[in-house]
Amino acid sequence: MESNRSYTYTSPTWGQCELRQGNFVAANPFRQFELDRVIDEWFAKADLSAEVEPLMGKYLDVIEDSQAKEPEPITDPRLPDLNYWSAVDLAVSEALYVELRARGFGQGSVTNSSSQVHCEGEQW
Repeated sequence: MESNRSYTYTSPTWGQCELRQGNFVAANPFRQFELDRVIDEWFAKADLSAEVEPLMGKYLDVIEDSQAKEPEPITDPRLPDLNYWSAVDLAVSEALYVELRARGFGQGSVTNSSSQVHCEGEQW
């Protein structure tokens, strides 16, 4: 993963975390360089917190509502951190894809991407 394509946040119990995103693949290989440039510019210049934080609540709500419907309660002590990580990942992805659409990369223009997280106090 590329460290310049990262978003730092504070997890409920794991402390400071860094979400890295990478491996973006353009559906049209002739646009790969342009795709990489747009993504790099966005991570370098955007106010990521201003774009990501407003999206967090809706993702946390969906995740937690879904888990509340499970017949047996989830007892994993990491659950708040795992849920927050998932919500951050989804929110960063949504904000980035809004930018990509604005820059000419519509639905289906990106065929692959991945992410990873590292937190100072994570417990696996």
